[in-house]
Amino acid sequence: MSLAFRSLFLLSTMACFTLLVAAVHYYLRTRHDALSRRIRELQEQSMVGGSGPLPGGDFWDSLLRSTYGAIFGKTWFRQKEMELMRAGFRGPQVVKVYGILSLLFTIGLLVTAFATLQDQDLSMRLLGLTGAVVLGYFIPEQVLVSLRNRHRLSLMAALPDTTDMLSIVLGAGLALDQAIARVGEEIRFVY
Repeated sequence: MSLAFRSLFLLSTMACFTLLVAAVHYYLRTRHDALSRRIRELQEQSMVGGSGPLPGGDFWDSLLRSTYGAIFGKTWFRQKEMELMRAGFRGPQVVKVYGILSLLFTIGLLVTAFATLQDQDLSMRLLGLTGAVVLGYFIPEQVLVSLRNRHRLSLMAALPDTTDMLSIVLGAGLALDQAIARVGEEIRFVY
């Protein structure tokens, strides 16, 4: 009995800590001034069509619309597109791939938690499944944040070499668009 109480206490403590981290994360993400809100509105207006799932799309589009679209709204797709672009992933299907992988990871955690806690009582199973859902959402989010930071650092590391090469190529007599294309070709292999 004491082992079940200890594990219940540990799981509830972890759930409370996860919810606290989620609340702080939400507070820091929503604390924008009027200028950044206006910039975001202008970006949303300029994105004609966005990269969200199409209304008449395939099975995966309807699955993402019924899960993430229903929970977080239509802005989730635009927000993930911007975050994935900041992480260095561009393309028409990146939000779809990210959403499917995130959803499959959450389902995998749910199945693992259900199989692991099969012989526990109902409260332990519910707590384990809730923890799996929370972790299934926040782990891909944190991986995306880590990838975004790594991409930003690699861009910052490439900036001095890029400007040096650009000044050399411009000094050699190439036009600006040709110089940018040439430096982009050369720097691609290093960074």
